[in-house]
Amino acid sequence: MKFLILTLCLFINASSDTSRVNAYYPVLLGTVQLYAAITDGITTRMCMDMGQIKGFPVYERDPLISIPFGKQPTITEFIAVNMCSMAATYLFVCLIRKNSSTRKVWWIPQTSLIIAHSFQTNWNYRLYERLKRV
Repeated sequence: MKFLILTLCLFINASSDTSRVNAYYPVLLGTVQLYAAITDGITTRMCMDMGQIKGFPVYERDPLISIPFGKQPTITEFIAVNMCSMAATYLFVCLIRKNSSTRKVWWIPQTSLIIAHSFQTNWNYRLYERLKRV
């Protein structure tokens, strides 16, 4: 979690210059986004497994995952959906960076998804710890 916060702090002050170094910022943010999304998927699956062991129904409620894969997706399905989501966000960020009026806020879509996945990972981990104690 500290790694994600430190990385986000580095990117928030990124300049809007399109130099060679700044061209790699979306790729680096995309890598952090993928890491956050994969850990979210893994902790969600851990909660589902622990809920089944303890006899509590724990289901995936995200329609992006639950509609094509059902209420109990596997970790590989989580990773596949999150990689597609990361690729779509990366393409969107590249379009934002080309527009002169939105060039300074290009980092907001990726950063917001990183924060959302980080909070969900934290929530899943707390739920997992509560399920272990029952």
